[in-house]
Amino acid sequence: MKSRPLAACLFLLTLAQAPAQTPETPPALGQRPTVPLTPEQIAMITKQLAELEGQIDKMRNDNLGSVLQKLRAAVGSDAAALALYSDCEKLVNVDRKELDRDEAKRIAERMEREKERRGTDDKEEGDAAMAIRLQLQYLILTLEAHEAKDRAPLIPKLQAYIQDVLANAPKLKGRALGQLGGDLRGDRNPIVAAFQIQRYLQTENWTTRPADLAGMWSQVILPWYLENKPTELATIWDNRLTAEATLLKAIMPEAEYALWLQNEYPALRWDRAEYLVVKSPTPVNGLADMLKLIKEFPGHPDAPKWLKGMRAFVEGSTDTPAGT
Repeated sequence: MKSRPLAACLFLLTLAQAPAQTPETPPALGQRPTVPLTPEQIAMITKQLAELEGQIDKMRNDNLGSVLQKLRAAVGSDAAALALYSDCEKLVNVDRKELDRDEAKRIAERMEREKERRGTDDKEEGDAAMAIRLQLQYLILTLEAHEAKDRAPLIPKLQAYIQDVLANAPKLKGRALGQLGGDLRGDRNPIVAAFQIQRYLQTENWTTRPADLAGMWSQVILPWYLENKPTELATIWDNRLTAEATLLKAIMPEAEYALWLQNEYPALRWDRAEYLVVKSPTPVNGLADMLKLIKEFPGHPDAPKWLKGMRAFVEGSTDTPAGT
């Protein structure tokens, strides 16, 4: 084992002393250059890369596993979630900063007062500790999504998370709502900063906003059902409509929610009907929903567009022989 560094140095020296071969035309920007290597050199490099890959995978899994273990322990209760959040906040804003003793003390005292404030369920500011627990819960799901090769196990977890949000929606006000509504990748998230897991949050087709229920349905849940259980798409869409209406009813002033029901909810119902026409196994049911919606809301600003859209679907349909 002790001779490996020497062997590596000799190998690199061999590469350095190899005759230089200048390509006739330099590679274009972004194009991978061709490196002249002998079969022996290729075999040696490939072997070392394989060894390094195993080491990297092990260290990466160990590090991420340790973070997930701490996060999972913290979502056991609102108090545990708040304690972890406060510890991370202190680590990021005090321990890692070059502060003099008096300034560090002032900041630590302010954070302690903030922790006490977050630990109370306020009528106007909501329950911030509960919101932090939900945020941690979604952070765990986001890390799992980054590592997952198959999203099937994540679907019921994500649906359960949404139900947890809805169950606690009446407490999502003021500070608590702002806590849950932020992006996990934001610079002010002390948990992400403390554990240095920003790069694990870059996940395709996955929202990083713990309150973005619409994104969870459109980017994750509906696409999975479309691929795996298309006959359940109508029910899943109904679940989405109910979830979004439930959340908004809890967090919006009554007058604003009434306007949402009048303007935005019918538009969301149209999105459902259009989706079912285009993608469900029974598109005629989507057409029936379109017709019903137009009849219910003839005065809606989008009604002319709906009418035009439905006509296009009908006129573009293929006649089906009777009895088939």
